[in-house]
Amino acid sequence: GEVDPLELFFAQGALDTADSAYQFNPIANYYNSIAREIFSSVVQFWQPETPLKILEVGAGTGATTASLLPVLPLNRTVYTYTDVSTFFMEPAKKK
Repeated sequence: GEVDPLELFFAQGALDTADSAYQFNPIANYYNSIAREIFSSVVQFWQPETPLKILEVGAGTGATTASLLPVLPLNRTVYTYTDVSTFFMEPAKKK
């Protein structure tokens, strides 16, 4: 109760610890690779004339987003990245 947990996880506003937990560890890589494979399959069978609309709720550090974007067709995908905290929005735009 003496230390703010957000300061431990996001020390001085940095995302390094959170990225390590959500993007650069074996379990996160495993789950994000499953999501990537699912979306790869969806894209293969999606009607080309129909936009693919994706809403990611609670995107946080963008680890899942980073896994999915490479398999999504830019010209027919609308990807909405959301989070309850605006803290994650600027770093996500940079990524």
